Amino acid sequence: MAIQCPYCQHGMNLKDARPGRYQPTCRKCQRKFLLQIPAAADDPPVVRRLPESAGQNTVRPQPDETLPPDPAAAPDPAAANATRPAPT
Repeated sequence: MAIQCPYCQHGMNLKDARPGRYQPTCRKCQRKFLLQIPAAADDPPVVRRLPESAGQNTVRPQPDETLPPDPAAAPDPAAANATRPAPT
């Protein structure tokens, strides 16, 4: 059974397709899409883009740089002032 990626139209062949809903990833453009294989063998598969709300095609938000630094990650000021033993 042949299908095409709904984003880049890359052709793919399905082997042993079983009825159900799937979200395969296109090997060419690396995007996930919706694939529905109907129970009736005579019906063609349904291939659609995933909705934007699925987070699939959106840019990840950048971390908020306005957060205060983590106090656990700050160096200990007492350790910075400690004297090191003289080399022998």
